[in-house]
Amino acid sequence: MSNERKLSVEQRREIGCRLQDFRISKHMTQEQFSELLGVSKTFYGQAERGISSLGLSKWLYLSDKLNADIGYILTGRKHYHIELPQGTTSIPEKRLESIQKIINLLIDMP
Repeated sequence: MSNERKLSVEQRREIGCRLQDFRISKHMTQEQFSELLGVSKTFYGQAERGISSLGLSKWLYLSDKLNADIGYILTGRKHYHIELPQGTTSIPEKRLESIQKIINLLIDMP
């Protein structure tokens, strides 16, 4: 039994659009980007259109080499909220809220 969940066509297209936006933000052509990833231009174009999917190693490469926020590209969410179990920190709640606001501001910086 597989836990793998198939992505809808719309989800794959949205991921492809965010991938394209990221590539453009790096001022790279599809040809340059596909070369960097070691895939054909045709395959990469299909990934941007949501027809094909990049493998895990390609996503990790983008994260490591180009500082891609793969969480955002894959989900469309920029803000991540990490829940710490209660009692695991001695930081006052008000200070934690301030830290979270600072992190959110840093995430939103261009």
